[in-house]
Parts: sequence; structure tokens; C-alpha cells
Amino acid sequence: MKRKLIQTLISNLFTASALCLTAQLVLICTGILPQLNLPRFGINFCVAYPTATLIGMLIPADLLGIAIHQFLNLPFRSFRFSLVMSLCINLIVTFLMTAIMTCLNVIILEGQGLFAFLSSYRGNFLPMYAASCLVSWFSQPFAQRVVQQKFPALLTPDSNP
Repeated sequence: MKRKLIQTLISNLFTASALCLTAQLVLICTGILPQLNLPRFGINFCVAYPTATLIGMLIPADLLGIAIHQFLNLPFRSFRFSLVMSLCINLIVTFLMTAIMTCLNVIILEGQGLFAFLSSYRGNFLPMYAASCLVSWFSQPFAQRVVQQKFPALLTPDSNP
């Protein structure tokens, strides 16, 4: 449990940052936002980071990846296995994160309604999913290496969970 928490905290630093940046880039590309807005990025990050961490700790998204892995009969610890796991976990995380962050930005901060929320969600989901997959693909191994090097006691069978 401690190892998962530390890995989730480390990888979500990158993921939450990337999702906040991606959301602003989508708004810039659609002409809604003229440039990067650092205060808005900060507000979004302060919500996205703990939310992503809670999702990572509380929702067993890896079970979907394992179920699909078993259905497709993929070899464990192969590239295809890692890819399927990443796609499945990020699908669930992005689905929830996009809903929460779109609600924050469209409804709470901008005061718009359900139609604007649905329109924004539709336009944000695929870029957010792509960013989430890409960033997690690199941040997960980094987080695992940090745990192995800085917290080796968490990897031994005798350590407390």
C-alpha cells in the first residue's frame, strides 16, 4: 500500500501537470483562451493532483487492464501487456478526471451550464486521454525507479504494507 501511494504521488505530479497544460492548450487552439494562464493552471493543478491521487488509490482501474489482458491472452510483462494496462487505466482515470476538471472550469469557475459542460467534455476527452497515456507511459517507470532506489524497504516482503 505504501509503495502504491508513493508511486501514485510521484507519477501524478507529471500526469496532473500534463492534463492541466493539455486543457489550456485545447482552449488556446479553440480560441477560447488567448495564452497560457498560470493562475488558472495553479487552481487546476491544486484540484487535479489530489483528485488523480485519490482516483489512483481508490479505484482499481488495473483490474480492467488485467481482465482485458486475460481475455486477449497476452504474455505477462510484455510490451503489449504494458500497453493494454496503460490504455485501460488511463481510460478510467481520464474519464473521471476530465469530468471533474471540466466541471470545475466550465461550471464552477466560468458559471456555464450543462450544455457547455457536455460540449467541453466532448472536446477535451481525447486530447486528455492521449496526454494521460503518453505521460503515464514515461512517469510510471520513473516512479517505480524512485521507489526502488529511495524506498527499498518498501520492496521487501517483511515490510509493512
